Parts: sequence; C-alpha cells; structure tokens
Amino acid sequence: GPARRRQRAPPAPGRAMPPSETFVALQRLAKRRREDPPGAPRGPGPAPASEPRGASSASQTIGFPTGTGDGGASLEDPADDEPRRLAAITAGALAHIPRFEDVVSRYRLFRGDDTDAETGCRCEPVMALEGSGAGEMTCLCRDCQLWRRVTRGAPGDEEPFWVKRTKRNRNKTKTKTKPMYEVFTREHVAGLASYFRGRADALLGAEAKTRSLRVLELGAGSGVLSRSLAAATAALDEAELFGIARVSRASVTYHATDDYSFSFAKEGVSRDEEDDEEESEEENEEENANSVRALDYRAALRSLTACDGFPPDLVLICWHPIRVDWTAEVRRVAAVLEYVLVGECDFGACGSPVETWGLRGDGCLSSDGDDDDDVSETVCKSNAFSPPPYLADGFERVDLAFLSKHQVCRTDEPWLKARRSKTVSFRRRREEES
Repeated sequence: GPARRRQRAPPAPGRAMPPSETFVALQRLAKRRREDPPGAPRGPGPAPASEPRGASSASQTIGFPTGTGDGGASLEDPADDEPRRLAAITAGALAHIPRFEDVVSRYRLFRGDDTDAETGCRCEPVMALEGSGAGEMTCLCRDCQLWRRVTRGAPGDEEPFWVKRTKRNRNKTKTKTKPMYEVFTREHVAGLASYFRGRADALLGAEAKTRSLRVLELGAGSGVLSRSLAAATAALDEAELFGIARVSRASVTYHATDDYSFSFAKEGVSRDEEDDEEESEEENEEENANSVRALDYRAALRSLTACDGFPPDLVLICWHPIRVDWTAEVRRVAAVLEYVLVGECDFGACGSPVETWGLRGDGCLSSDGDDDDDVSETVCKSNAFSPPPYLADGFERVDLAFLSKHQVCRTDEPWLKARRSKTVSFRRRREEES
C-alpha cells in the first residue's frame, strides 16, 4: 500500500513558540509559488533528508558545478527566484544592508550614456587632464557626483540612504573619513553565505557532519562583512533546521583579521557604512576590537589563534590591496582548500594583474566600460601569463557570476554600464584531478 506519512509529535505543553519572521517569509514564498502559472520559473526544491547540514539548498538551487575548467570558467546562474528567496530568509539578519535594486534605482547606476527617463539627465564623461586623476574618465553630472560623495565618505558628504542615525549621534559633526569600497547588498551577502554553506560539504566531505567550515577573512577592516555573513549563515541554518532537532554548531564560522594599516581603522573607524549606526566612537572601537583580530595577512595565515586554534579551510579577501599580492602566501598554507576574492579583478584596483590574477599587460584591454566585455575577456585570456601563478600552485579559477551580478562598488558610477566588482573563487585541485 502507499507509504504512510510520518506524523510530527505535538509540542510539549508550555513549550509552544510563535513562528519566526523567517518561517513566515518562507510560507509567503511557498504560497506565491503555488499560485504561479504552469509556465512560471520553478522554485528551488526541498533538500533530501539524507543530505548533511550546510549542503542542502545551496548545492541544489544555485547550481554549483561538479567540475571546473581552467581560468575564467563561469558558474551557471541560479533559479530566477533564488536571490529573492535568500533575501527573504535573511531579511532580518541583513536589515542593515540595502537591497541591490534599491541601490541601483536610488543612485541610477549602470545607466551608461542613456538619458534618464525620470530626470532627463544624461552622462557625458570626459577625460581628466590634471590632478591625481589625470588620464581617467569621469562625469560631472549630478548623479555621478552624488555617487562619489556617498562612497567617498568625507566630512560633509552625503550619507547613504540606508543609514539610520540614532537620536544620540544624529547631530554629531562628522570629522573622520569613512569611504566605502564595496557597497554590500543583501542579495550578494546572502548569496555568498549560501555559497559558503554549499562549499562546506564539497570541501570537508564527511567532516561537514561534525564541524564547521572555517572561513578566515584577511584585511577585514571593521569586520562588517564577516559579521554580516555570520548573521546570514545563522538565518539560513535556522531555516534549514526548522522543525528539526537543534545542533550547537554553525555550518560556517567566520574569523576576521586586519592589520589596521588604514588610518580610519587605527582610529576605530570602519571602511563601511555600518559604523554610522553605532551609538558612539567608543562603542565602535570596542565592537571592532572584539570581532576583528589585529593580525596582518601573514600572521593571520600562520597563527592558529586567528581561527580559534585551528587552521582555516577557506580564505576570503574583500578588496585586496592594490599593487601587492597576498594570494601566493595563501596558497602556501596546505590547509587552505579555496580562497575567494571580492572586488575589482584582473586589471582593476585589487591585487596585482600577474601575481594575483595570472595576467600580463601586453595588449590587454581594460574593462572600464569603454570596451565590450566579451572582447576584453577574449583579449585578456589570449595574453594570459603562462602558466598563471595560481595554476602553477595547483589552484583553478572559477568566476562566480551569479554572485557578481548583485555587486556594487564605489567605481560603479552611473555613466558606466559594465560592472567592476566581482566575486572569484580559486580552488585547490584534488590530487586525482591533477
């Protein structure tokens, strides 16, 4: 006869709890999918009961590849509603981070030379002839200047629309620079947390059932990215474990480090917008000290204290310092199975084109919005450093396109259509694949 469905035991008297915001959000999404017409894009399916925690929805709905090719391989895009699903699950945890579409709409980003339908404004970029930006293209229209004022974070500049100042510090005069390099969006952070959860099973195998994936962030500034990833991961873990016996560990743990070489970091001020929400500078310094260990990248990689007595499994670097390379040192750590770079790539403002990205400059076009992306990518690949340092060290490159499409950075001015910030993974090859 047909298999009988197992009935869930009723809650013990006095232990009933009201549904969480995450559960309510998931219920709304499930109802919306049921009401979709047959031709609508399908939503992500449930994870098999046999899958270990940390590997369920990420591996099924985002389409992580079973194998990758050499440099430049891209991953398949997730289901159309995956960003919406992740944003709904992590809405409470990432309330301090704006949605991608809100940032793009408010600051009219990625418009190019099209005329804005609402304001009638049209970008007309020109080349600067003097000053520190001589030779660079820039636009002096109202929208482009506004975006520069928001991301530059200098005293007197406009604050991002998502920052909500408290009564205690609303009238406080800003005296310290707080620039934003990566403007974190809810979809990107939630997607990155989901990606790390999926990688836990791929990298740890059977160990994923007994311990967390350890992610070490280098150059973390105030630690806002690691804290946000931890909050998003906790929300995703909670959603997956709804109605299941709780466990005491997270699927992924994040460990932030920074050498505080930036002046604002030395003074306890962050590179991002989150510090504007704190009650006082003293509380900022205390929070940063508690969440970010003061270690330079070499010491963080060599010291077991960075990850609470254990070596890292995966390294994260957001906006790698320009004209230097940290990745060679990362690849020397035998325990590191993967590292992820967030920010401008190849010939952008992060790292070194040769040592970090494996490229050389002869005849390469720069993806600065003037050239077609496909043409630039083809030309750069034809001039690739052979073999790239990461490939010689036993790693392969995978561009995480499904995450990059929800990124925004300070150089994404309205006059550009091409996006400059991306998320790229470098994975250690298995011995059997070499």
